[in-house]
Amino acid sequence: MLHDGMHPISIATHHARAYDEDTTITTSQDHVVLATAQINVRSENGYCLQLRALLDSGSQASFITEFAAQQLHLKRRRLQVPVTGIGCTNAAVSSGLVEFDVSSICDPGFNIGCTALVLPRLSQQLPGARLDPTLFTDLLNLNLADPRFYEPGPIDVILGADIYGHLLCGELKFCAATAIELNELVKALCAFNACEDGESSSKLTLDEIYCENFFERTTRRTGSGRYIVRYPFKPSADLSVLADTKYDAEKLYHYQNKRLNNDISFKTLYDEFMSEYLQLGYMQPVCEDFEPQPVCYIPHHGVYKGSSSTTKLRTVLTHHVKRNVWRWHKIAFMADIEKCFRQILVDHKDADMQRIFWKDEHGQPCLYRLLTVTYGLNCSPYLTIKVLHTLAIDEGTEFPEAADVLKECFYVDDCFSGASSVDKAVELQQQLQTLLQCGGFTLRKWNSNSGDFLQKIQGTNANKICALNSDQDTKALGIYWSCQDDYIGYKVKVSVVSVAITKRQQLSDVAKIYDPACLLAPIIITGKRMCQDLWRTGCTWDDPIPEPYQSEWIKFRDEMPLLENVKIPRWLFTADDIEEAQLHVFCDASSAAVAYLRVTQLNGEIKVSIIMAKTKVAPLKKRTIPCLELNGAVLASTLTCKILETLQLKSTHTWYWCDSKTVISWIRSNPGQHKQYVANRIAKIQELTNVDAWRYVPTKCNPADVASRGIYPSQLEGVSIWWAGPTWLQKD
Repeated sequence: MLHDGMHPISIATHHARAYDEDTTITTSQDHVVLATAQINVRSENGYCLQLRALLDSGSQASFITEFAAQQLHLKRRRLQVPVTGIGCTNAAVSSGLVEFDVSSICDPGFNIGCTALVLPRLSQQLPGARLDPTLFTDLLNLNLADPRFYEPGPIDVILGADIYGHLLCGELKFCAATAIELNELVKALCAFNACEDGESSSKLTLDEIYCENFFERTTRRTGSGRYIVRYPFKPSADLSVLADTKYDAEKLYHYQNKRLNNDISFKTLYDEFMSEYLQLGYMQPVCEDFEPQPVCYIPHHGVYKGSSSTTKLRTVLTHHVKRNVWRWHKIAFMADIEKCFRQILVDHKDADMQRIFWKDEHGQPCLYRLLTVTYGLNCSPYLTIKVLHTLAIDEGTEFPEAADVLKECFYVDDCFSGASSVDKAVELQQQLQTLLQCGGFTLRKWNSNSGDFLQKIQGTNANKICALNSDQDTKALGIYWSCQDDYIGYKVKVSVVSVAITKRQQLSDVAKIYDPACLLAPIIITGKRMCQDLWRTGCTWDDPIPEPYQSEWIKFRDEMPLLENVKIPRWLFTADDIEEAQLHVFCDASSAAVAYLRVTQLNGEIKVSIIMAKTKVAPLKKRTIPCLELNGAVLASTLTCKILETLQLKSTHTWYWCDSKTVISWIRSNPGQHKQYVANRIAKIQELTNVDAWRYVPTKCNPADVASRGIYPSQLEGVSIWWAGPTWLQKD
C-alpha cells in the first residue's frame, strides 16, 4: 500500500519539490507526509540496493542520485538535461540517463523497468523531522510500502509520472501526456547520441553472461537442422506468481475485432496473415482443458507497411553488425532472411508463455500457443543473432567465407556484403544460401549495384529475387542506397508546424536526422549547437524559442528536405590490386574529426572518399583554444581506432592532421610536463596513435573546420572540401 498526504489537516503539492532546497515539508503546527516507498533496485549487472523513493506524480521524469547510480554500477548514457523546479527555476542539470529494475518489498511479483536521469542529490531528508507515529495508529497495521515513513531518511530515487500509474494500480494510465512525450523525446535524443557515438563496450554484464551460458546449455537442433531455443527468463524471476494476463488479452482481442470490422481491407490482410501463421505450423490450438503454470497471454496488433515489397502487414505481439564492410566491395549486395524469427522453434517448455486469442474456423474465440520466436519480444533479436552465429560455427568448416559473412556482415536478419568481382559475389551468394538452408533459413529480396550479378543468381532463385526499380531507393541500415547509380543518400521527414517553434520541437527535429556515419556532421553540429544555446537561455520545453533562434531554426528546418539532394558514392574504390591505401584524419577545435580513404590505383589514378566523421559541441565550461583543439585530436584518435577496427585496415598508412601547432607539440611531448587536463588527453592520444604521424595543416585546407563551424543544409552539397578533402590530397 502506498501512502500519500495521510494527515487530514494539510494538503501539499509536491511537484518538483524534491529539487528545491528552500521548500520545506513541514509547517509550524502540522506535518504533511509525502508519498514515499522502500523499493528494491537492481541493475543489469546484478547489483541490488534497497532505497527510499519519493512518488511524484507531478514530475515529468524519474531521477536517481549519483551515489545510488555508482553503488549500483549502472551503465550510463551521457545526457545533460536541466531540471526545472517551482517558479521555473533551474535546480540542477542531469549527468546521464540510466536504466534499472524496481521491485516491491511487499509484493515479490511486482517488477517494473525504470529509466531515470542522474542528479547529484534529490532532496533533503524526508520527513524533515521525526513524526509521532501515534498520530497514524489507523495506518500502522497496514502493509505499507514505507513502514517507517515517520522517520527522516534520504531520498535516492524519485519515481515520476512516467511510472506512477504502474505503482498505484499495476498498469500505466495514459494521463500524463507531457511525461510520455518527454520520455519519447529523451529516448530519441539518446538514440541520436548513440548512433553518433564512436566508442562501444565489449564487456558483458552479469545478465548478458547468464544469457550466453543459458543459450549454450539449452539450444538444440531438430533432425532437419532447425534450431530450438529457450527464452532467457531472469534466474531470480518467480514465474509462478506472474500476474493474470488472460483477461486483458481477451479484452484486447474483442477490441481488435471491432477495429478490424471497421476496415475490411485491413481485416482481410490480418485474417490472411493469421491463417498463414496457422497453416505453416507457427502456432497451434490449445486443446487442454486445464491451464498450466506458468502461462502468459499476449495481445497482438497489425502494423501495415505499404512500402514493403513483400510483407505488407506484420503482426506484432506485445511483450514488456559487428562490422560493416559494405562500402569496401566493388560489387555490393544486400538481402534479408525470409520470416527469420519464425524459422526458430521455441521449446515446448516455454510455448505456453506466448499464448494468444484468435478465432477458429467458425469465427469463434479460440486459444493458441505460438511455437516459434515471436516478433516483438525484447529477446528475439538476441536469439536470432545467436542462432545465426551458432549456425556459422556448426556449418562453417564447409562454407568458410559464408560463415564469416554470417558472423560479421548481418544486422539481425539483414545481410550487407559483397565481393571484388561478379563471379566472386555469385559464389559467395550461393554459399550463403546453402549455409542458411542448413538451419532452415532462406535469403530473399536480393539487391545489388551489379545487374550482371542479379541476372546470374536469378536463374536458380527467380521467385526470391526482388528486382530493383531504377527509380526507387533501397533502405539500408537507416540510410538509402540507389543501386543503379551506387550512391547512398538520406531522407528527412519534417512535420508541418503552424505555430512558433519550441525547444521541444527543435530538439525533436535534430534527433530525426539519422546519420550513423555522421557524414552530415556540418549540418548536425549546427542543430546541436543551437540545442546548447537554448539550454543557456533557460527557456522551457514548450515556450517559443526566442529570436534570433526562432528565425534561424525555421530557415534550417525548411532546408532539411534538401538533404535528399546529397549523393555519396558507396564504393571506396578499394580492390585486391590497388597500389596503396592511406587513411587521413583531420581534426579541429570544438571537437570535430573527419576521415578520408586515399586509394592509389595501379594506373596511378588517385581516389579520395569520405568514410566517417564525428562532432561534439564545446563544453559549457570555458576552455582555451589549444585545449579545445586537443579535444579534437582525442576525437580523431578514437574515430581512427573505430575505423581501423571496422574496416580492418591494419596495413594502411594513417596520417593525422591538425591546424594547431601547439597541440602537435603537446602530442610529441611528455604528458607529465603538463597539467592534469592536458596530460590525460595527451596520454590517450599517444596510446591510440603514432605520434610521428601527426602533421600540421592550415585552417583553410582543413575539412574538419567545416564541421566545427557548421553550415545550413542548402550549403552542404556544394562544399567540395568536405566530400573529398583538400585538393592536394588528390594529387600525387
